[in-house]
Amino acid sequence: MKPIEGKYLGYGIVLVGFIVGAVGFNLLDSPGGSGVSQILILIGGIVIIGGFILAAIYWICPYCKVILWGEWHISHCQHCGKSIDVPRFKK
Repeated sequence: MKPIEGKYLGYGIVLVGFIVGAVGFNLLDSPGGSGVSQILILIGGIVIIGGFILAAIYWICPYCKVILWGEWHISHCQHCGKSIDVPRFKK
């Protein structure tokens, strides 16, 4: 997976976590939904953290291993100048 694909996948997972957590918060006031809502909020939080970790693992230059900060979509590393359009982990 290329770094930009990993970043987008990670942020997509974060979005899913926010949706699951929001559903849990909406169920807090419903009768009998307290236990389910707490579980959904916990699952949503874990998914959010996992998504950020995945994005952080992949948003690193495959050559010089520097974290790629800055713009949403970049095509070259700011540190070494090489193209980041290659898979992060090679088989």
